[in-house]
Amino acid sequence: MIELYCKRLIEKAEELENPSDCTDEIREAAVGLMFATGWCGDLPELLFARAILTDKFGNDFASAAKNGTNIVDPMLVWKFTGNAINMELKNKVAKEIATKNMILPNFSKMTKENEEW
Repeated sequence: MIELYCKRLIEKAEELENPSDCTDEIREAAVGLMFATGWCGDLPELLFARAILTDKFGNDFASAAKNGTNIVDPMLVWKFTGNAINMELKNKVAKEIATKNMILPNFSKMTKENEEW
């Protein structure tokens, strides 16, 4: 999805000269890319693109994109945030299984960087 957003923005770069006249398609690509940057900060190109888009669309648009709520494609939000939800579900199921087998689980050593089982 990120690649498609980048291609769309490149193809329609001339529309970015006047952001108030941008189509919904361009706004969707811009907000999606800006949201993704928060989750893929290790890609300097995305950070650079976010800076350009923030300059074009403004800080309010950038803040809304960062949150993602009701403005970013729900599929993109789910793809980036789904792991946190999946981890909570995994912990819940593991606790239920442990309780049934009289085991005390300890998830305190798990960190966000190490959420793979």
